[in-house]
Amino acid sequence: MQQTIAQTTSTNWFVSWFNSPTYLKLYQHRSKSEAVKTVNTILEVTGLSRALHASLFPLSALDIACGAGRHAIELAAHGFAVTANDLSSFLLNEARQAAQKSGTQLHFTGCDMRDIDYIDNFHLIVQLFTSFGYFENLEDDRHVLRKIYLALKENGWYVLDFLNKDYIEANLNPKSVKEFDAVTVTEERAIRNNRVEKRITIDDEGEQFSFMESVRLYSRAELEEMLISTGFSVEYVLGDYDGSLFHPEKSKRLIFFAKKKQSDIK
Repeated sequence: MQQTIAQTTSTNWFVSWFNSPTYLKLYQHRSKSEAVKTVNTILEVTGLSRALHASLFPLSALDIACGAGRHAIELAAHGFAVTANDLSSFLLNEARQAAQKSGTQLHFTGCDMRDIDYIDNFHLIVQLFTSFGYFENLEDDRHVLRKIYLALKENGWYVLDFLNKDYIEANLNPKSVKEFDAVTVTEERAIRNNRVEKRITIDDEGEQFSFMESVRLYSRAELEEMLISTGFSVEYVLGDYDGSLFHPEKSKRLIFFAKKKQSDIK
């Protein structure tokens, strides 16, 4: 009997899926040009572009769940001293190769985002392309936010790029098929228990592999409450990488720009 998406979801789905080479092929449309646009928007909204030029020393940035390094490399190109962190050894290796190819110096760390352990280290922390809400336990997500808060310097910026729950619920495509390099990838999507779940089935010349994605569907109000209760001040909320304002029905993204303004964590 064929299992449903919910029945096959693993609580640690991100461990296997993000170590699969197919992951990068499936999301190859997430390009360098998109990363350039995203970083430019981040620097403009936060005002850190001016701070970079005014500072005698490099400002520090942490890219959580850095993937193949496209945002980390772009941040470094603007003058940040960048720490790029990911749990996936495969993606970290891809990021190292990309950094070497571009002549970019990055500091790499490999750990679960729940285990990030810095105190007052960074002027900027970014968590981009829906790299939040993975865990089964909501308290784990709150724990990550507390870790990020502690890792920021006073007045440091945190940019959280998440999906827009309202848009997903109204526009979810239940099934799509892609083909590349003689491989067929079928994606089946469903919303269950307030999570958007996707089963990815890869058919490589008759040999099949399956992976999962499962992300908790936080609303804007829920995420804003979590950020504020952690101690952040929410300064701006955007709806796309081009800097457009968030619209509940039209925006595909939900991008928070939050600031650490307090000296103690709540």
